[in-house]
Amino acid sequence: MEHVKKQLIQEAQKSFSNIRPCSSKGSFQDCFSVEGDSLLFWFNTPDNSTHIMTADLA
Repeated sequence: MEHVKKQLIQEAQKSFSNIRPCSSKGSFQDCFSVEGDSLLFWFNTPDNSTHIMTADLA
């Protein structure tokens, strides 16, 4: 799963250039959750908008 997390972070950086951990999260590693068979990566952009990128775990 760590490989998938790294891929999601890289994809978000490529798409949005400047990303930050959500809200009170200390690092990107704290910005993941699992919902069913999907890994969700939550992050903010400089305008404080929250975005989600997903990857299939199945």
